[in-house]
Amino acid sequence: LSKILIKVLLRKITGQHLIYCRVLIEKNKLSLIFNAKKVLEQAMKFLGVDHIDMIVEDLARSIEYYRKFGMQVEGTVDAGETVFLWNGDHDYPVRIELHKQKAGETLGIDHLSFLVDDPAQAQKEVEFLGGVDFLFEPFENEQSGRTISNSYDPDGVQIQMARQTGPGTFKNWE
Repeated sequence: LSKILIKVLLRKITGQHLIYCRVLIEKNKLSLIFNAKKVLEQAMKFLGVDHIDMIVEDLARSIEYYRKFGMQVEGTVDAGETVFLWNGDHDYPVRIELHKQKAGETLGIDHLSFLVDDPAQAQKEVEFLGGVDFLFEPFENEQSGRTISNSYDPDGVQIQMARQTGPGTFKNWE
């Protein structure tokens, strides 16, 4: 091969900045190609909040509460024990996932889910940087149709990276 392009993440900590570059190997000659703006635009980042997952005592009461703020039921899974709400706005979507409390669960936020381009690739980039343990390999949750990857932040808050990759199997709540 006369030309091989290898993309790598080269980690160099300069204060709080992470520097990415590409390595080009051409006829046994090594060249570093560095364009900070372009490469950082390609690095993994949160694109927005995908949803907030909460454990609630009474699903019907919680649904009624969030409807007053313009939320509508998108669907349900787990025999009606989990309900997906959204604001109906494709340009500025807001989603909440409600779970009926089970024995031993604490009421409140279960996890925060952030939208990323590709959860599997994002997990690889974060693992490369080190210091984050993921709970499982990324997979598509058939119920919600999202590919997900979960970890805990330093304070024990469960953080999810997600992307809608399928239609989901949830049903109408009504």
